[in-house]
Amino acid sequence: MQGYNLIVVFSPDREKMLMCRRIKEPYKGLINFVGGKIEPGESGSHAAYRELFEETGISDRDIKLIHLMDFSYPLDPCYVEVYAGQLIPVSYTHLRAHE
Repeated sequence: MQGYNLIVVFSPDREKMLMCRRIKEPYKGLINFVGGKIEPGESGSHAAYRELFEETGISDRDIKLIHLMDFSYPLDPCYVEVYAGQLIPVSYTHLRAHE
């Protein structure tokens, strides 16, 4: 069964959440959370950090992710692992400087 992840990133003060605008189809131009496919043989945690870095440049030095829950779709052969984390303050300042 194919696995996916969804990653919620909070600012250090927990007043903002990171959302991404899709640049490819499907759903080009719409906004969603960070996330993607879990590759065969890859742990869910490794996949979450990999997707987060690929899509945002945020690394495991910038955030500690917590595995919150999993859910599956009853009509599709897939499941989603949900992770969340709060940016470390120094990293957030660095990221804001590059906006």
